[in-house]
Amino acid sequence: MNNQYELYKLLEPVFKVKKRINDYYSKDTSDKEMWKILSLKWKNSHDLCLYDIVNDILLFDGSGLDEKK
Repeated sequence: MNNQYELYKLLEPVFKVKKRINDYYSKDTSDKEMWKILSLKWKNSHDLCLYDIVNDILLFDGSGLDEKK
């Protein structure tokens, strides 16, 4: 994987699942907002695996959104 865009495109199905979950619980968080916050976390991670990234997306609760806006 050469860049963040390719990673984002690879993860797009996961973001769609998370959007369905958020819609069900009436949460309004876009995939772009999640990407901004989580990519900062991943940038500082070591030995990051795809399952870690998917897990972070699915468990994302919106914390960090207020300070990033």
